Amino acid sequence: MKRSTLFAAFVLAGSTALSACGSSDEPAEEAKPAERLVAEGGKLVLPAVSGRPAAVYFDITYNSGGAPVMESASVEGAEKTQIHATDMKNGTAMMGEAAPISMLARQTIKFEPGGYHLMVMDPADSWKAGDSTNVTIKLDNGEETTFPVEIQAAGDER
Repeated sequence: MKRSTLFAAFVLAGSTALSACGSSDEPAEEAKPAERLVAEGGKLVLPAVSGRPAAVYFDITYNSGGAPVMESASVEGAEKTQIHATDMKNGTAMMGEAAPISMLARQTIKFEPGGYHLMVMDPADSWKAGDSTNVTIKLDNGEETTFPVEIQAAGDER
């Protein structure tokens, strides 16, 4: 075999081996659904008066593209949960069900007093300050996340 033919075969084999190291037929790994929708700092504040709704506060971030809409929320142990917002109308703070909330990529939305929050109707009688329960947030694209929230008494520091 000629030296040039042997050299060409060596170069071809080497480039094939190198290209196999750097490529893959598999698509790039995308964040897992649980990592794409992340909630942190969850607190459920019990009502000051028994029989009234509780409130849930947390921060939530969507770590992916698109702009799915927050479809619903539920709290383990509660009859009903609503996504609420506080707005100013004629100088008065008014609370009610929130308009659809789009989850923009890598934007954190704060659920806090005076803003977005969850209203928890008919909270469980068994809930006590210091305990915890779980909140589930669902998006209209089918993604969801479940996270723990610490239960606090009405007067506790948030």
